[in-house]
Amino acid sequence: MRKIALWVIFVTIGLWGVALYLAPSFVFETLGGADSVADGYSRYGGAWFIGVAVAAWLALRDGTGEKPVLIVSTVGASLSFATLLIDLLNDTVATANTWVTWLAVLDAAAIAVLGGMALRERPPSSAASAR
Repeated sequence: MRKIALWVIFVTIGLWGVALYLAPSFVFETLGGADSVADGYSRYGGAWFIGVAVAAWLALRDGTGEKPVLIVSTVGASLSFATLLIDLLNDTVATANTWVTWLAVLDAAAIAVLGGMALRERPPSSAASAR
């Protein structure tokens, strides 16, 4: 379960990070945002997303540092899920493309659930791996 959670974090967060970092105006125009957002702010968020994705990739590669990546991603995804869902239910979403917001809600929910399940999973004991 940990590997699945880390792969989902690596791919989805990485794609959002690269998109926000390299083409923030395009991302917000595609989402149909009414307010213009300064590219610098979007790139700042994108850089953090890229950092989380790289940390997930490193954890996948050598198996160390999984827990901090899972904790950060699970908490962030849970907060994103709650915020987006509240915006959708209150009809305060700043985009005309509601399906994109629902996609983000499902993405955040998947990361939150997978991350939470992976954190509850017990790591293999060293005695079992020595056999």
